[in-house]
Amino acid sequence: MIPIRDTIPSNRLPVVNYLLVAANLGLFFYEISLGENLPPFLERYAVIPDRLLRGGALSVR
Repeated sequence: MIPIRDTIPSNRLPVVNYLLVAANLGLFFYEISLGENLPPFLERYAVIPDRLLRGGALSVR
């Protein structure tokens, strides 16, 4: 089962979670702002499964 809630109160602020959400939102809005330049951006920086599995700099084989 996946825990939905607990009864133990937290004393700390989830800073890492907030930073991850902020980074994802920032990148999302950056990608939206790219417009026609989005495909070259994704070609350069995205992990493409075919390249990952069939050879290349990050090959798992």
